[in-house]
Amino acid sequence: MPMTIETAADLETIRNVTLYGVEGEINSFPQNLPFSQLYPLCCKYIQNFVSEYYMFSSEYMHSQHDVDEILRKVSI
Repeated sequence: MPMTIETAADLETIRNVTLYGVEGEINSFPQNLPFSQLYPLCCKYIQNFVSEYYMFSSEYMHSQHDVDEILRKVSI
């Protein structure tokens, strides 16, 4: 089922979250988008995962030895 947006603010929010799929101008509302409501949620989860990974790696992975030690502790 296509996702329906009601306002330009909703459209901007979706454009900020989605990886692709909302190109071109949309001037009239309500408007059906070519994907379901699940797609923006998945994009947001992916962005959060990548962001958290980079935070983790910048804080804890200073050398290969540190990575090995963390993995040993996690796999016990």
